[in-house]
Amino acid sequence: MTDTLDAPVSTAAPQGSGGKIPVTVLTGYLGAGKTTLLNRILTEDHGKRYAVIVNEFGEIGIDNDLVVGADEDVFEMNNGCVCCTVRGDLIRVVSGLMKRQRPGKPAFDAIIVETTGLADPGPVAQTFFVDEDVKAKTQLDSVTTLVDAKHVMARLDDSKEAREQVAFADRIILNKVDLATPEELEAVEARLRALNPLAPIVRAERSNVPLDQVLGLGAFDLDRILEVKPDFVNPPHGAEGHVHDEHCGHDHHHHDHDHDHDHHDHDHSHSHSHNHEETTAQKRFGISSFVYRRRVPFHPIRFSRFLNSLGRLSVSGISGLTVTGDLDGSNPSLVSARRALMRSKGFIWMSTSKSAAYFMSHAGQYLELNVLGRWWADIPKEEWPQGLDQDIRTDFDGPDGDRRQELVFIGQFGKEGGKSKQALEEALDACLLTNEEMAKYKELAPKGDSALVDHFAP
Repeated sequence: MTDTLDAPVSTAAPQGSGGKIPVTVLTGYLGAGKTTLLNRILTEDHGKRYAVIVNEFGEIGIDNDLVVGADEDVFEMNNGCVCCTVRGDLIRVVSGLMKRQRPGKPAFDAIIVETTGLADPGPVAQTFFVDEDVKAKTQLDSVTTLVDAKHVMARLDDSKEAREQVAFADRIILNKVDLATPEELEAVEARLRALNPLAPIVRAERSNVPLDQVLGLGAFDLDRILEVKPDFVNPPHGAEGHVHDEHCGHDHHHHDHDHDHDHHDHDHSHSHSHNHEETTAQKRFGISSFVYRRRVPFHPIRFSRFLNSLGRLSVSGISGLTVTGDLDGSNPSLVSARRALMRSKGFIWMSTSKSAAYFMSHAGQYLELNVLGRWWADIPKEEWPQGLDQDIRTDFDGPDGDRRQELVFIGQFGKEGGKSKQALEEALDACLLTNEEMAKYKELAPKGDSALVDHFAP
């Protein structure tokens, strides 16, 4: 699938003090708009090249797929716990990045770390102080926290991590303000200031903020953090922020890791799969995830009905989709799954287009479904970015190429998680084209999207 994340390459010197590479940490709870903001940064014509580190919750890296193919270096860590081992991984990733820098010809100008929505940003920030090599070569520029104006009050009530994200921020982006009333915004800002009276609050819709409100702030105040957490830069063993290494002087429990390294002249993909991640997240948050994958397009009318079952949502600009907001309560398992569902996002293949790759992002009662770009299978190979053939073909399967349904669902599914997963999968399967409809799709697809729209969304 293509995207538009082609930020111009620059050979400008790093902006950190003493030649250090500046690091911006983007954090915020599930669905706050972190990836949308990251994409805005990468698509701006700013003349800078960023190395991006994406730390996700769940078994697949949807966010990584959103930025892979850009003229950026994307490093993915698929874990949601941000435990001591993960901080060690982050140190290794950053150290590896710094080895690619060359005097007079930097591989990148700055680093952006997008954390999982379930992360306390403190341990991520600690990474840039507890390791001497990383500390000598990088400088933590700022921690920017995004909050969902419509749902943040509930998150602050029930999530310690959401409160930590706000309290730790150097800047707060109050996102999705178009979904809240002026009275709600006033109440939200008052509560945010109670948690963090020093961080400026910037209002935004769809994460659309000026880049000078996010990058190059020089806003991270270590003295402020040390006043609250004196052991922040030197956490003792067993305390939050301690990174296990050969100097700990005790036996370690080592987690199993599966490493997949692909080296290219243009790009480097680095992924980690942590077997302990799901169990840890379930224990800490009562949250688990699963992925829905299929290689058949959705029928727009039936998919509309599924969207209606999620809640009173808003969808626009998609041919054949009509969201009424009428909840379907006929399936008790689906009702239970809907109540437990916190977040879903991923790639959608609609029968109304063979070229358009849609991206769905759902959090609470807010849903976006937009055209993200074109499927790679719809683009002549000679137009693919040089050096990315292997990465692009990773998602190919059969004659339809990378066209697919790939959705990750995150929620507090509890002991009934299996029933919730089955209910969601069955509801989505009912949206897929039948064999007869698929044959018609194959017949009409060569005639163009207008023929598909006329047939499937008259």
